[in-house]
Amino acid sequence: MSWIEEEVTLAEFSERFLNNSDFKTEVAYDLSDSNIEVLTENESGDSIYKPILSYLVKGGVDSYYTDGKIKVSANHRFIENGITIFAKNHIDFTEINEPLDIVDIEVDELHSYLSNGRLNHNTTSGGKALAFHASVRLRLKNMGQIKIGTKPNERVIGMKVRCQVVKNRMGPPLRAADFDIFFDSGIDNFGSWLKVMKDHKLVTQGGAWYTYVDTDTGEEHKFQAKEWNELMETNLDLQLQVYQRICEAMVVSYKVKASYNPEDLTVDTKGAGIDE
Repeated sequence: MSWIEEEVTLAEFSERFLNNSDFKTEVAYDLSDSNIEVLTENESGDSIYKPILSYLVKGGVDSYYTDGKIKVSANHRFIENGITIFAKNHIDFTEINEPLDIVDIEVDELHSYLSNGRLNHNTTSGGKALAFHASVRLRLKNMGQIKIGTKPNERVIGMKVRCQVVKNRMGPPLRAADFDIFFDSGIDNFGSWLKVMKDHKLVTQGGAWYTYVDTDTGEEHKFQAKEWNELMETNLDLQLQVYQRICEAMVVSYKVKASYNPEDLTVDTKGAGIDE
């Protein structure tokens, strides 16, 4: 496991990170922005590092299983030779009738980690973990800083963010959106709209000027990017129309008996943690 740029064991990591925990109270710690990674294997069997998303204290058990190196609960899972096996069914593990505190980690994409020579497998945990109970989970990634001015008076006033839906019980997952967040005003809502409109050709661009055609009146609205926010704030009818057109372009509608030509489809294995 990599603690920033330092190699530590899982036991050392637990001791450092949970030094104030009683290991009895179930709680989930969000580590998605911590830059802490754990050693794991991809589908090809290559050792790689993946970020830890969350660290979970799961309470204790009355007995545990051990192979002499690690201690785990009865339903702890290992992956060996491509086969998943529970500790209680593993030939190398023996039950010990003593209490044990249980913690768990969630690893990005592969949900597994290497420890004491074994590949341990985890999925999003249950209990009181927020990741399990949430109907929708969004992952935010900093794509860059937004600055104003020139050196030495340059200031960071915001950041460009990519938001990906990693879990969704309400609609399609695995979709992403890019937007700007300014520290003094929050998400640049209308600026994000303009980007979507450009991507879906809802506006035309010539040099520094944009043209939007009102679908109700046929009126052409010409503006520069710096005038876009003011246009949306002062023309509420136009704002509502633009919002509806963006929804029509972006929101996935359910299709009854939809069929796709297999020859038109491609499979991206990177999202499944498989290297090409």
